[in-house]
Amino acid sequence: MSDIYFTLQSNGAKIKLSDNGDGTYSEATSVIGFGPSGITPVTGTFNGLGTSLTLTPRAMRSFNISLWGTFVGTVVLERSFDGGNTWLPVTSVSCYSFSAPISTSFEDGEYGNQYRFRCSSYTSGTINYRISQ
Repeated sequence: MSDIYFTLQSNGAKIKLSDNGDGTYSEATSVIGFGPSGITPVTGTFNGLGTSLTLTPRAMRSFNISLWGTFVGTVVLERSFDGGNTWLPVTSVSCYSFSAPISTSFEDGEYGNQYRFRCSSYTSGTINYRISQ
């Protein structure tokens, strides 16, 4: 029995198909290392109300959201399905409104969605942010 590995040229992911021992192979059992996304991270600070620039992550790959600093305020993660005309809070993560530092990641399976942070309330301090893949 011998497993098969192949690499996707589009993103460098290595896919593993496991040998079933009877001349057939299972569905992909693991994806190893997607390589760099080639997408420039969105970084910046809030010192008042406002929105960040947007990031359009590659579909089916996790991306990172981070907020840090000493601040009193609230930041909402938002998503647009229509090229930035309409923005909705991302409620699929356990908490989409942040009032303290956080760093987490999640995945979106739909191609072309955009993400941004919106500082919805601000009292003091500096809120640093990063959205990256």
